[in-house]
Amino acid sequence: MAMQSTYALLAMQARLAGMASVGDARVECVDEPVAGFPKRPVPTATAPLRELRRRTLTNLYNERPKWLADAHGELDAAVAASYGWDADTSDDDASEAPLSPSQAR
Repeated sequence: MAMQSTYALLAMQARLAGMASVGDARVECVDEPVAGFPKRPVPTATAPLRELRRRTLTNLYNERPKWLADAHGELDAAVAASYGWDADTSDDDASEAPLSPSQAR
């Protein structure tokens, strides 16, 4: 089962990198430097390699794709619900609320 999930992860990473599959000639699976991690696909063609180098968390957050904004919205709503707040609680109100019980003492 672990081998199947590892292959599925590699296939997903390869698709995200713009490659047809892990068996694609533009991808080479290499060992991670740390033991115990699955092999990772590394592009051997120039265009996919350039694309992967451009993929950073900073660029992702600067581009702010809809799926990321939606995920943040869902997370914010879940956190608000766990505190018993309305989903539209402002950031200022949320940052002050945890201090309120200790300040009331």
